[in-house]
Amino acid sequence: VPLLNVVMLLLELLLLGLIILYLSSYFRRDQVPEWHNIRHLWLG
Repeated sequence: VPLLNVVMLLLELLLLGLIILYLSSYFRRDQVPEWHNIRHLWLG
């Protein structure tokens, strides 16, 4: 049972990672200047 829980957790993390990559690429394609400004604000 614990192994099944680990597998399910890994699958959820993989799905979440794919969603994050898709959204990041989508926003990067549409709003490049805004994301660059946010990155500069975060990095100082």
